[in-house]
Amino acid sequence: MMFKRKNEDLVVESNGGIYNGLIEENFPVEAIKENVPAGIVGAFLGGIIGSLLIVLIGLLGFVASIGGVAVAVTTLTGYEKFAKKLSVRGIVISVIVMIIIITFITRLEWTIDICMEMSEYGGDISPLAVFLNMHAILKEFDCVADYVIEIVVLFIFTAIGAVPTVKRKYIEKSTPVKVKKARTMTEIATNIEE
Repeated sequence: MMFKRKNEDLVVESNGGIYNGLIEENFPVEAIKENVPAGIVGAFLGGIIGSLLIVLIGLLGFVASIGGVAVAVTTLTGYEKFAKKLSVRGIVISVIVMIIIITFITRLEWTIDICMEMSEYGGDISPLAVFLNMHAILKEFDCVADYVIEIVVLFIFTAIGAVPTVKRKYIEKSTPVKVKKARTMTEIATNIEE
């Protein structure tokens, strides 16, 4: 069967004379519409998945900075998977999500550490109280510099993960993407060339 659409000939293979309803076409990435709200959800979900790695590494007693790379990759990938495209707008949104996730996860990690330290000395303290009063606790125990250093190192590792991921996505952007489009039987019937 041969179909004609917008001055292009599309060759469609049929399966034993039965058409499966799908046509593969090459579309430039720019032709794919970006779904920003879904991308934001995907970025947050990806960031949360990456941040779990930071928490797990921290709980094992290791330096969790390498988890910043995971946060960058999973946030950008989450945005792209949900939005169907990674544009400059998507990169900016993903960077904002990364900053939020890294800030939150660092605070959560320090909350866990402080609560564990306090329980070793017989102190019973609410994790929520520690989380909400983090700055006062850091000042009280003169740990502000350590906290800032840890968050800066996480941001650096996040950037280390983000830059190559963004470069790779833009290299992929220049190549056309195969998209399968469903066709209705009415559309097929009107496009048949005899």
